[in-house]
Amino acid sequence: MSKKRKSVSLSEENHQFLTNHDNASALVDRLITQFRTGGQDESVIKQYRVRQVASEITALEKQMELKEQELEGLQDDVETAEQMEQVKLSEARNALSKTPKEPDNPAIQNWADELGMTPQELINELE
Repeated sequence: MSKKRKSVSLSEENHQFLTNHDNASALVDRLITQFRTGGQDESVIKQYRVRQVASEITALEKQMELKEQELEGLQDDVETAEQMEQVKLSEARNALSKTPKEPDNPAIQNWADELGMTPQELINELE
């Protein structure tokens, strides 16, 4: 059955009600069909709302799944970064094992810069 476009005037309350629904045309069409055939219009509204809420829940579940995947990816990134930092720190520990642990030592300063630390922070990590 083809559909025809029809413009109607609504009370402010009904306009607001329809504005809050994703598919207002489908709701109006079903209500008119129910009214025309002697059906229960309140029941149709509730059935429509049940479908709408179920659809919203499905959309939110999909959104939550995407957010969980994003969180897992971020946690993996953090773990990888921490592991890389530990590897670098281990390299520094080996390279600086016989080096005097003084903040003004160029080797300490170089490794501290590479690790994103101050020389004193690096010395504290090495001790």
